Amino acid sequence: PPRLPLEGGTPSCQSLDLPPKSKAVFSVFGGSNTQGANAVSLNARGGTNYGRANPSFARLLADRLRDTHLAKWNADGGSGPLLAGTCASLFIPPDTRLGTIEYLPNLGYIHEDQAEVGSIKAMLHMLHARGAFAFVVNIVSGRKRFENEARGSRQASQCIRLNFSENVVGCTGRDRLFAFRDKLALAANATGAHVVTIDADEVPHLFGADSFHLNAEGHRTVFNSIWRIYRSLPCMARHDRAARTQISEEAGVSCALGD
Repeated sequence: PPRLPLEGGTPSCQSLDLPPKSKAVFSVFGGSNTQGANAVSLNARGGTNYGRANPSFARLLADRLRDTHLAKWNADGGSGPLLAGTCASLFIPPDTRLGTIEYLPNLGYIHEDQAEVGSIKAMLHMLHARGAFAFVVNIVSGRKRFENEARGSRQASQCIRLNFSENVVGCTGRDRLFAFRDKLALAANATGAHVVTIDADEVPHLFGADSFHLNAEGHRTVFNSIWRIYRSLPCMARHDRAARTQISEEAGVSCALGD
């Protein structure tokens, strides 16, 4: 079938306020969805069979902006935000003018919610200080994901038996994902960032077989949502090259890399 067309148009902001002959930086943060992991089928033991990676929404953005931006990739399958957030000024260099943050649905497993949300807040504050357009991509995996995991994992079966109790490390569920979704949306709004949310139970045709990873059409849908906003944004007026990471003490983490 024909692919969903990609949005076109030229960004309104053409003055990126950079040193001569420099390109802007597109800072990319996230997990396997940002990498384009392609869940093509499920096996009988609850595992996922993966195919060739999809062009992710972040890859599509990087390709679209390649003449003006260098992509700085900080995406790793299954990763969370603690390192990048606590050392945000190192991961978000002064020439950053665009950033995407996609850590949901990876959040909630370690039960350090304040640390995870606080780290993302620190990243958003740094992107704002750098004068970068920021997008939070909230991906909410569907019920099918948890049902499938329970077939092949004693841990997942335990999580379902306990109704995904927040007191059990390693358990997460739809209710916890909704809570993270709302907290991240509030954090984004506080820093002028933009939010794109996509829920597998609402649009299952945009997800792969595991109801966790976006399929190719899902990535194109997220790209289009981002591009429609991005191309209309006026240039940011302030770019702080000397900004340092600001993270709440409640997060309980700090950077040891010289931030």
